[in-house]
Amino acid sequence: MTVKLIVIDLDETLLRKDKSYDVERFNHALHTLKGRDVLVCIATGNSYHKIIDYFSKEDQKDLYFACDNGNFIVKNNEELSTTTVDRETLYKIASFVDEFEGFHIMVNTGNQAFEHISQYNNALAYIEKFEDLPEGEKPTKLAIYSTHSLDRNKIMTRILKERFEDIDSVTSGDGWLDVYSKDGGKGSAVRKLQTKYNIKKEDTMAFGDSLNDESMMKEAHYNIAMGNADHELLLSTTYQIGTNEDSSVINLLEELLLNDSMEFMNKYLIHKKR
Repeated sequence: MTVKLIVIDLDETLLRKDKSYDVERFNHALHTLKGRDVLVCIATGNSYHKIIDYFSKEDQKDLYFACDNGNFIVKNNEELSTTTVDRETLYKIASFVDEFEGFHIMVNTGNQAFEHISQYNNALAYIEKFEDLPEGEKPTKLAIYSTHSLDRNKIMTRILKERFEDIDSVTSGDGWLDVYSKDGGKGSAVRKLQTKYNIKKEDTMAFGDSLNDESMMKEAHYNIAMGNADHELLLSTTYQIGTNEDSSVINLLEELLLNDSMEFMNKYLIHKKR
């Protein structure tokens, strides 16, 4: 086995629809991987405070968390890296999106979320307008909840990228769109970990299901789409496994641990390597 870094999306990838996963099996795989000096990172569009309770205190020490779509990286409750959105750009985007019906805006700052429209979140502060965002808070992304279809949301991400050149915008799970710095994203988080630990792209594995996973797929030789993945994500992936409901990520991790060679991955190929 040559894999040294494994990056796993959370919703609709590791987690089932009901937000559960096979904790015992995942823990066993995680601890075995740690014993083989393999780093494991959870890369999610969610905030750190929202997802940390999915994992035991013991597991939290072993995992890296690339939250807010990779823009807030944490290990053992220590902030390692934060990529922020320019405040003036954030205000302009919020004002622009407010003109459209069915889009509801929230800004994340790593450990907290601020909003001026009521949404669900674990650590939430309400402000009258985004210009009231406290000076000490570092905005990592603008999260937009949409009541529209996925296709309509993809159109909005394209509009935002064309209108604001310093940002990237992607669709995420459960009707969300995310906006963050062009220098950020899950791919950026993967590159930072690769650089920090001198890990090659050829030794990196990534699992995902949505277009917010696309950038990290480009940084991993073993880029793996879920069976329930957005069909556009398949254009950026070489492998595909089963669905999140079937614990397919854990299945593959267990298979990985049983094989000395990566030849077993050939049965999951969907595109030939370029």
